[in-house]
Amino acid sequence: MSVGKWIEGLTARTPLVRAARKALGLRLKRVSHHLEQALAQPFTDVEDVHHLRVGIRRATAALKIFADCLPRKMRKRVRRRLRDLRQAAGQARDWDVFLAGLTDWQERAAGQSKKAPFLAGYAWGQRLIAQNALERKGHSRATKWKSVRRDVLKALRPPEKGATLIEWARPTLQTALEKLRDATARDLHDDAHLHRVRIKGKRLRYAMEVFAGCFDTSFREVVYPAVEEMQEILGRANDSRVAVGHLTELRETLRSGRPKEWRTVQGEITGFLRYHQRRLTRERQEFLRWLKRWHAADMENQFLALLEGKDGC
Repeated sequence: MSVGKWIEGLTARTPLVRAARKALGLRLKRVSHHLEQALAQPFTDVEDVHHLRVGIRRATAALKIFADCLPRKMRKRVRRRLRDLRQAAGQARDWDVFLAGLTDWQERAAGQSKKAPFLAGYAWGQRLIAQNALERKGHSRATKWKSVRRDVLKALRPPEKGATLIEWARPTLQTALEKLRDATARDLHDDAHLHRVRIKGKRLRYAMEVFAGCFDTSFREVVYPAVEEMQEILGRANDSRVAVGHLTELRETLRSGRPKEWRTVQGEITGFLRYHQRRLTRERQEFLRWLKRWHAADMENQFLALLEGKDGC
Protein backbone atom coordinates (compact mmCIF):
# COMPACT_ATOMS: atom_id res chain seq x y z
CA MET A 1 0.00 0.00 0.00
CA SER A 2 1.30 3.46 -0.88
CA VAL A 3 1.84 5.75 2.07
CA GLY A 4 1.39 9.52 1.63
CA LYS A 5 0.72 9.13 -2.08
CA TRP A 6 -1.48 12.10 -2.94
CA ILE A 7 -0.95 15.82 -2.37
CA GLU A 8 -4.43 16.79 -1.29
CA GLY A 9 -5.78 20.33 -1.54
CA LEU A 10 -4.09 21.27 -4.81
CA THR A 11 -6.13 22.38 -7.83
CA ALA A 12 -5.41 23.57 -11.35
CA ARG A 13 -5.49 27.19 -10.20
CA THR A 14 -3.26 26.78 -7.15
CA PRO A 15 -0.34 29.23 -7.46
CA LEU A 16 2.79 27.27 -8.26
CA VAL A 17 4.81 28.46 -5.29
CA ARG A 18 1.97 27.53 -2.92
CA ALA A 19 1.75 24.08 -4.50
CA ALA A 20 5.52 23.72 -4.15
CA ARG A 21 5.34 24.64 -0.47
CA LYS A 22 2.66 22.05 0.21
CA ALA A 23 4.15 19.26 -1.92
CA LEU A 24 7.75 19.66 -0.77
CA GLY A 25 6.67 20.15 2.83
CA LEU A 26 4.73 16.88 2.82
CA ARG A 27 7.31 14.91 0.86
CA LEU A 28 10.25 15.95 3.05
CA LYS A 29 8.20 15.33 6.19
CA ARG A 30 7.52 11.76 5.05
CA VAL A 31 11.24 11.19 4.48
CA SER A 32 11.98 12.31 8.03
CA HIS A 33 9.23 10.08 9.45
CA HIS A 34 10.22 6.95 7.54
CA LEU A 35 13.91 7.50 8.27
CA GLU A 36 13.19 7.54 11.99
CA GLN A 37 11.16 4.32 11.65
CA ALA A 38 13.80 2.55 9.58
CA LEU A 39 16.51 3.40 12.09
CA ALA A 40 14.47 2.69 15.23
CA GLN A 41 13.13 -0.76 14.25
CA PRO A 42 15.06 -2.02 11.23
CA PHE A 43 14.00 -5.67 11.42
CA THR A 44 10.57 -5.36 13.04
CA ASP A 45 8.83 -4.33 9.83
CA VAL A 46 10.77 -4.59 6.57
CA GLU A 47 8.27 -2.22 4.97
CA ASP A 48 9.81 0.70 6.89
CA VAL A 49 12.87 0.70 4.63
CA HIS A 50 10.62 0.29 1.59
CA HIS A 51 8.51 3.29 2.61
CA LEU A 52 11.70 5.27 3.21
CA ARG A 53 13.04 4.55 -0.27
CA VAL A 54 9.72 5.37 -1.94
CA GLY A 55 9.40 8.52 0.20
CA ILE A 56 12.83 9.65 -0.96
CA ARG A 57 11.90 9.05 -4.58
CA ARG A 58 8.71 11.05 -4.19
CA ALA A 59 10.59 13.90 -2.53
CA THR A 60 13.18 13.85 -5.32
CA ALA A 61 10.42 13.95 -7.92
CA ALA A 62 8.78 16.94 -6.20
CA LEU A 63 12.15 18.68 -6.01
CA LYS A 64 12.57 18.25 -9.76
CA ILE A 65 9.02 19.37 -10.56
CA PHE A 66 9.38 22.58 -8.54
CA ALA A 67 13.04 23.16 -9.38
CA ASP A 68 12.37 26.66 -10.73
CA CYS A 69 10.97 27.70 -7.36
CA LEU A 70 14.26 27.10 -5.54
CA PRO A 71 17.78 28.55 -5.74
CA ARG A 72 20.08 26.26 -7.70
CA LYS A 73 22.58 25.69 -4.87
CA MET A 74 19.90 24.64 -2.39
CA ARG A 75 18.22 22.38 -4.93
CA LYS A 76 21.49 20.61 -5.68
CA ARG A 77 22.37 20.25 -2.00
CA VAL A 78 19.02 18.72 -1.03
CA ARG A 79 18.98 16.46 -4.08
CA ARG A 80 22.47 15.18 -3.22
CA ARG A 81 21.38 14.38 0.34
CA LEU A 82 18.32 12.55 -0.91
CA ARG A 83 20.39 10.59 -3.41
CA ASP A 84 22.91 9.45 -0.81
CA LEU A 85 20.16 8.35 1.56
CA ARG A 86 18.24 6.61 -1.24
CA GLN A 87 21.30 4.59 -2.22
CA ALA A 88 21.80 3.41 1.36
CA ALA A 89 18.11 2.56 1.77
CA GLY A 90 18.12 0.85 -1.62
CA GLN A 91 20.86 -1.58 -0.62
CA ALA A 92 18.96 -2.54 2.53
CA ARG A 93 15.70 -2.96 0.62
CA ASP A 94 17.32 -5.10 -2.08
CA TRP A 95 18.44 -7.63 0.53
CA ASP A 96 15.04 -7.59 2.24
CA VAL A 97 13.50 -8.49 -1.11
CA PHE A 98 16.18 -11.13 -1.73
CA LEU A 99 15.35 -12.79 1.60
CA ALA A 100 11.61 -12.64 0.91
CA GLY A 101 12.20 -14.28 -2.48
CA LEU A 102 14.29 -16.97 -0.85
CA THR A 103 11.42 -17.81 1.50
CA ASP A 104 8.98 -17.89 -1.42
CA TRP A 105 11.27 -20.21 -3.42
CA GLN A 106 11.60 -22.56 -0.47
CA GLU A 107 7.84 -22.67 0.07
CA ARG A 108 7.02 -23.20 -3.61
CA ALA A 109 9.39 -26.13 -4.12
CA ALA A 110 7.17 -28.91 -5.47
CA GLY A 111 6.94 -31.89 -3.16
CA GLN A 112 10.10 -31.12 -1.26
CA SER A 113 11.37 -28.82 1.44
CA LYS A 114 14.06 -26.64 -0.04
CA LYS A 115 16.80 -25.73 2.38
CA ALA A 116 19.14 -22.85 1.69
CA PRO A 117 21.19 -22.22 4.84
CA PHE A 118 24.14 -20.82 2.92
CA LEU A 119 22.08 -18.30 0.94
CA ALA A 120 20.07 -17.29 4.01
CA GLY A 121 23.25 -16.67 6.01
CA TYR A 122 24.90 -14.85 3.12
CA ALA A 123 21.88 -12.61 2.51
CA TRP A 124 21.48 -11.78 6.20
CA GLY A 125 25.15 -10.86 6.36
CA GLN A 126 24.70 -8.50 3.41
CA ARG A 127 21.53 -7.08 4.97
CA LEU A 128 23.37 -6.28 8.21
CA ILE A 129 26.14 -4.57 6.27
CA ALA A 130 23.50 -2.55 4.41
CA GLN A 131 21.79 -1.61 7.67
CA ASN A 132 25.08 -0.37 9.11
CA ALA A 133 25.58 1.79 6.02
CA LEU A 134 22.02 3.11 6.29
CA GLU A 135 22.53 3.95 9.96
CA ARG A 136 25.77 5.79 9.22
CA LYS A 137 24.03 7.85 6.57
CA GLY A 138 20.74 8.11 8.42
CA HIS A 139 21.89 9.13 11.87
CA SER A 140 24.02 11.88 10.40
CA ARG A 141 20.98 13.25 8.59
CA ALA A 142 17.98 12.39 10.79
CA THR A 143 18.38 15.42 13.03
CA LYS A 144 18.96 17.67 10.01
CA TRP A 145 15.84 16.91 8.02
CA LYS A 146 13.61 19.26 9.96
CA SER A 147 16.00 22.14 9.36
CA VAL A 148 16.41 21.11 5.70
CA ARG A 149 12.64 21.14 5.27
CA ARG A 150 12.39 24.51 6.97
CA ASP A 151 15.15 25.99 4.81
CA VAL A 152 13.59 24.64 1.61
CA LEU A 153 10.16 26.06 2.40
CA LYS A 154 11.66 29.39 3.36
CA ALA A 155 13.64 29.62 0.11
CA LEU A 156 10.69 28.96 -2.22
CA ARG A 157 9.87 31.75 -4.66
CA PRO A 158 7.56 32.14 -7.67
CA PRO A 159 9.21 31.11 -10.96
CA GLU A 160 9.68 33.55 -13.82
CA LYS A 161 7.18 31.66 -15.97
CA GLY A 162 4.07 29.69 -15.10
CA ALA A 163 1.91 31.11 -12.35
CA THR A 164 -0.41 28.19 -11.62
CA LEU A 165 -0.04 24.46 -11.10
CA ILE A 166 -1.85 23.50 -14.32
CA GLU A 167 0.64 25.52 -16.36
CA TRP A 168 3.37 23.29 -14.94
CA ALA A 169 1.35 20.06 -15.01
CA ARG A 170 0.64 19.91 -18.73
CA PRO A 171 4.18 20.13 -20.13
CA THR A 172 5.67 18.08 -17.28
CA LEU A 173 3.24 15.19 -17.73
CA GLN A 174 3.30 15.33 -21.51
CA THR A 175 7.10 15.11 -21.54
CA ALA A 176 7.05 12.22 -19.04
CA LEU A 177 4.45 10.39 -21.13
CA GLU A 178 6.52 10.86 -24.30
CA LYS A 179 9.61 9.47 -22.59
CA LEU A 180 7.67 6.43 -21.43
CA ARG A 181 6.35 5.88 -24.96
CA ASP A 182 9.86 6.13 -26.42
CA ALA A 183 11.19 3.66 -23.84
CA THR A 184 8.47 1.08 -24.58
CA ALA A 185 9.31 1.26 -28.31
CA ARG A 186 12.73 -0.35 -27.68
CA ASP A 187 13.66 -4.03 -27.44
CA LEU A 188 11.84 -5.07 -24.27
CA HIS A 189 13.58 -8.43 -24.20
CA ASP A 190 16.72 -6.52 -23.24
CA ASP A 191 16.92 -6.20 -19.44
CA ALA A 192 18.53 -2.77 -19.64
CA HIS A 193 15.70 -1.45 -21.83
CA LEU A 194 13.06 -2.96 -19.57
CA HIS A 195 14.72 -1.28 -16.58
CA ARG A 196 14.65 2.02 -18.49
CA VAL A 197 10.88 1.66 -18.98
CA ARG A 198 10.53 1.15 -15.24
CA ILE A 199 12.44 4.36 -14.49
CA LYS A 200 10.43 6.40 -16.99
CA GLY A 201 7.17 4.95 -15.70
CA LYS A 202 8.13 5.71 -12.13
CA ARG A 203 8.83 9.34 -12.95
CA LEU A 204 5.48 9.64 -14.68
CA ARG A 205 3.69 8.04 -11.72
CA TYR A 206 5.25 10.30 -9.09
CA ALA A 207 4.49 13.38 -11.18
CA MET A 208 0.87 12.25 -11.55
CA GLU A 209 0.57 12.04 -7.77
CA VAL A 210 1.55 15.70 -7.44
CA PHE A 211 -0.69 16.96 -10.26
CA ALA A 212 -3.77 14.76 -9.69
CA GLY A 213 -5.81 17.63 -8.25
CA CYS A 214 -5.58 19.50 -11.54
CA PHE A 215 -7.71 16.97 -13.41
CA ASP A 216 -11.04 15.19 -13.19
CA THR A 217 -11.55 11.94 -11.33
CA SER A 218 -10.70 9.68 -14.30
CA PHE A 219 -7.10 10.86 -14.02
CA ARG A 220 -6.85 9.31 -10.56
CA GLU A 221 -9.30 6.44 -11.01
CA VAL A 222 -8.57 5.21 -14.55
CA VAL A 223 -5.20 6.37 -15.87
CA TYR A 224 -3.20 6.33 -12.65
CA PRO A 225 -4.12 2.71 -11.71
CA ALA A 226 -2.91 1.58 -15.14
CA VAL A 227 0.44 3.28 -14.61
CA GLU A 228 0.60 1.88 -11.07
CA GLU A 229 -0.05 -1.65 -12.36
CA MET A 230 2.81 -1.28 -14.80
CA GLN A 231 5.11 -0.19 -11.98
CA GLU A 232 4.17 -3.17 -9.84
CA ILE A 233 4.93 -5.59 -12.68
CA LEU A 234 8.24 -3.94 -13.52
CA GLY A 235 9.10 -3.70 -9.83
CA ARG A 236 8.88 -7.48 -9.51
CA ALA A 237 10.90 -7.88 -12.69
CA ASN A 238 13.56 -5.55 -11.33
CA ASP A 239 13.69 -7.44 -8.03
CA SER A 240 14.52 -10.59 -9.96
CA ARG A 241 17.00 -8.77 -12.21
CA VAL A 242 18.88 -7.53 -9.12
CA ALA A 243 18.79 -10.99 -7.51
CA VAL A 244 20.11 -12.59 -10.69
CA GLY A 245 23.00 -10.16 -10.61
CA HIS A 246 23.84 -10.97 -6.98
CA LEU A 247 23.56 -14.72 -7.53
CA THR A 248 25.59 -14.70 -10.74
CA GLU A 249 28.37 -12.73 -9.07
CA LEU A 250 28.34 -15.06 -6.05
CA ARG A 251 28.40 -18.13 -8.30
CA GLU A 252 31.39 -16.91 -10.29
CA THR A 253 33.27 -15.87 -7.15
CA LEU A 254 32.84 -19.31 -5.57
CA ARG A 255 33.55 -21.23 -8.76
CA SER A 256 36.88 -19.52 -9.29
CA GLY A 257 37.99 -18.84 -5.74
CA ARG A 258 36.37 -21.50 -3.52
CA PRO A 259 35.70 -24.59 -5.66
CA LYS A 260 35.17 -26.94 -2.71
CA GLU A 261 32.59 -24.63 -1.12
CA TRP A 262 30.99 -24.17 -4.53
CA ARG A 263 30.32 -27.88 -4.85
CA THR A 264 28.64 -27.83 -1.44
CA VAL A 265 26.29 -24.91 -2.17
CA GLN A 266 25.88 -25.29 -5.92
CA GLY A 267 22.36 -26.69 -5.61
CA GLU A 268 21.13 -23.76 -3.53
CA ILE A 269 22.57 -21.08 -5.76
CA THR A 270 21.65 -22.73 -9.05
CA GLY A 271 18.09 -23.46 -7.89
CA PHE A 272 17.44 -19.95 -6.63
CA LEU A 273 19.05 -18.42 -9.71
CA ARG A 274 16.70 -20.41 -11.94
CA TYR A 275 13.74 -19.31 -9.82
CA HIS A 276 14.56 -15.65 -10.48
CA GLN A 277 15.38 -16.19 -14.14
CA ARG A 278 11.96 -17.80 -14.63
CA ARG A 279 10.24 -15.07 -12.66
CA LEU A 280 11.96 -12.37 -14.69
CA THR A 281 10.71 -14.03 -17.87
CA ARG A 282 7.16 -14.26 -16.47
CA GLU A 283 7.09 -10.63 -15.42
CA ARG A 284 8.45 -9.53 -18.79
CA GLN A 285 5.61 -11.40 -20.48
CA GLU A 286 3.13 -9.88 -18.02
CA PHE A 287 4.45 -6.43 -18.88
CA LEU A 288 4.02 -7.10 -22.61
CA ARG A 289 0.41 -8.10 -21.92
CA TRP A 290 -0.03 -4.90 -19.92
CA LEU A 291 1.35 -2.89 -22.83
CA LYS A 292 -1.17 -4.49 -25.20
CA ARG A 293 -4.00 -3.57 -22.82
CA TRP A 294 -2.65 0.00 -22.56
CA HIS A 295 -2.67 0.34 -26.35
CA ALA A 296 -6.03 -1.42 -26.77
CA ALA A 297 -7.68 0.97 -24.31
CA ASP A 298 -6.08 3.91 -26.13
CA MET A 299 -4.89 4.99 -22.70
CA GLU A 300 -2.27 7.41 -23.97
CA ASN A 301 -4.84 9.43 -25.91
CA GLN A 302 -7.15 9.39 -22.89
CA PHE A 303 -4.26 10.77 -20.88
CA LEU A 304 -3.53 13.48 -23.45
CA ALA A 305 -7.21 14.43 -23.61
CA LEU A 306 -7.20 14.97 -19.86
CA LEU A 307 -4.13 17.18 -20.14
CA GLU A 308 -5.72 19.27 -22.86
CA GLY A 309 -9.05 19.70 -21.07
CA LYS A 310 -10.23 23.16 -20.15
CA ASP A 311 -8.50 24.35 -16.96
CA GLY A 312 -7.42 20.78 -16.38
CA CYS A 313 -10.99 19.58 -15.93
